[in-house]
Amino acid sequence: MNLKKMKQYAGLALAAFSIGSVASSQAATFLTTSYTNNFDLGGNTADFNNSGSVKSWIYWYSVPGGNTPMYCHYGLDATGKTNTSGCLEMDSPFQGQGGTQNVVFGTFDNQWGYDFNVEADLVNYTNISFDIRVPQGMPTDGNGNFGNINVGIITSSYGFTSFGSPTIPGAASNSWVHIVVPIDKTKANISTVPGLAFSIASWGGYPQFNFTNYIDNLQLNLSPVKVPPPSFAGTITKALPGLNLIASQNGGQYNRYQVATLASTGLGFVDQPSVTYSWNIQSFPQKTGGNFQQHFFIVGGTPGQYDQAADYNLANVLFLTVQQADNGQATFNFRYKTNQPAGNAMLFNGNSPTNTVSNPNGWPIQPVFSLGASQAVGNWSVTFANITNVTVSGPGGATTNFVLDLATAQLFADPVTLILGGQPNNANGYGKALVYGSFSVTGNDSPFSDNFTNDTSLDTATWKDLSNDPNGDILVPPGSFEWVNWSLPDAGFGLQTAAAVNAAASSWRDLTPTTLLNNGTRQALVDKSTLAGGSAGYFRLIQRVATQLQVLLPGETNAPNTLTGKGGTPDIQPINNLFPVTVNLVDSTFHIISSSDTVVLNSTTDSTVGDTSPGNALVGGTAQVNFYFDTAGPQTITAVDTTSTNILSNTSSTVTAQ
Repeated sequence: MNLKKMKQYAGLALAAFSIGSVASSQAATFLTTSYTNNFDLGGNTADFNNSGSVKSWIYWYSVPGGNTPMYCHYGLDATGKTNTSGCLEMDSPFQGQGGTQNVVFGTFDNQWGYDFNVEADLVNYTNISFDIRVPQGMPTDGNGNFGNINVGIITSSYGFTSFGSPTIPGAASNSWVHIVVPIDKTKANISTVPGLAFSIASWGGYPQFNFTNYIDNLQLNLSPVKVPPPSFAGTITKALPGLNLIASQNGGQYNRYQVATLASTGLGFVDQPSVTYSWNIQSFPQKTGGNFQQHFFIVGGTPGQYDQAADYNLANVLFLTVQQADNGQATFNFRYKTNQPAGNAMLFNGNSPTNTVSNPNGWPIQPVFSLGASQAVGNWSVTFANITNVTVSGPGGATTNFVLDLATAQLFADPVTLILGGQPNNANGYGKALVYGSFSVTGNDSPFSDNFTNDTSLDTATWKDLSNDPNGDILVPPGSFEWVNWSLPDAGFGLQTAAAVNAAASSWRDLTPTTLLNNGTRQALVDKSTLAGGSAGYFRLIQRVATQLQVLLPGETNAPNTLTGKGGTPDIQPINNLFPVTVNLVDSTFHIISSSDTVVLNSTTDSTVGDTSPGNALVGGTAQVNFYFDTAGPQTITAVDTTSTNILSNTSSTVTAQ
């Protein structure tokens, strides 16, 4: 008998479950110790980039952006090692009206840009620390400091997550300053982190010039303390069907939670007699001090993958917002900007158009018009008649109109993209949800209507997610019952329900609900039909601990909570016929445990033949490998975990080859 491995299915190192996450390109090795980059010179005697200690460090987006390599600065080191160690130089050019926005990152494996071969589960780490310095003579802010530096990570879904923005103190111009930033373990996508990232931005007005800083002795520090298990947090809350946009990220006050149309043609109002855009707000965040905004944007062109701030990035934007004061009164504002890419000064201009000093472009005072309504919840619409005549209607019969100048209106000829979303704008909006009931557009070349309250999932033929944290965007389908919350971290834990709190272990039923990370908790959406007690039930969290492998042949399926853990009967396999062998990492009751361990398959019916090309990486706890038999008769296959020696091997059922 001879068993040969023919082909391995490509493996993907999946991020911890989050809505809209993107997988990295291959299975990764995980850090088990602290990480340090001292930015060694490696024998160089001048500044260098694209090699050695800075090989993966790049300017990510904005200016300079474009994945431009960063430099290791020779001759400057926090510990004075001028011959062997340097530092990372970060240059952030001023962009005029666009201010300064610069994001950089490097990876743990550090072999090339976007090298995700090594990742870290930040649940096991305490903080990020580094030394920082700025050149002498750099102008300070109004407090005698050098503004702030955003410190965080690049996620495996190619996003930037910040853990804090500490001040760069004035002392940094004369000496190195040590900074420590705690890891916020409530953030999304921190279980598969490939690298560390920094950002310099002038959102607070500083810096308004070309800014340079140096970073040295960058460390990701392993936690010496065992992480406590999760516990249920807060109360169970009612789920409201519709498009739920939840401000899920602590610190993300300007995050856009939104969807955008896939199409960019046929959606505009130019050259149409009358076009109406309508939306229904099912629920609006309460007690936010009037800060939380519902927005509808019409933007020229098609936003790119990283244009979450399309209102800032793109040149032409109609900016329509609804905000609600704590007394319940709502205000609709109509703003616009034209021919201003990478900026938003025109959207918030308060200077007189005739003041050529403070308003040299003659921009209109914004908002160009407003409408008051009795509440935010209800139906809203904006109609463009004969291109320039604009009418807005809101709840309670509120309505107003104005005339948009023709030159501005004509900038919104097709192609245009429609964006429907929300933004917290302040910490008092964190964790709160804006819920849309429906959206429609009529009178244009491509009219459509979407009733979110009837949808079972987001209509991806119409919409795409365009959020800073897609984890917070949930289409809650009809029949959804409630949200259940528990604390983080919760790696390895699953949700169960039973009809009675003292139910037997076998009576507790596993739930696999839609979940999101929401400001320090895991939030799970429970359907009424899944409750063990009908309209009532009890919940508990249970930790699944990997103990063994499972080998499944074609015809067999995974069957947790059964004696063998399998269902079905192996199919007879023709000789020299490829067939997939499935290997699962499971607990004692055969529930699959997410893992990226590597497994090897061997024939147990011929000890001289086995898997001669190890490297079958589990993806989410599962791997598939194509095999064929070239000898007839009863055959079996054994799987061995080569990453974790405490995981029990497993032999397949007997299968007949003929």
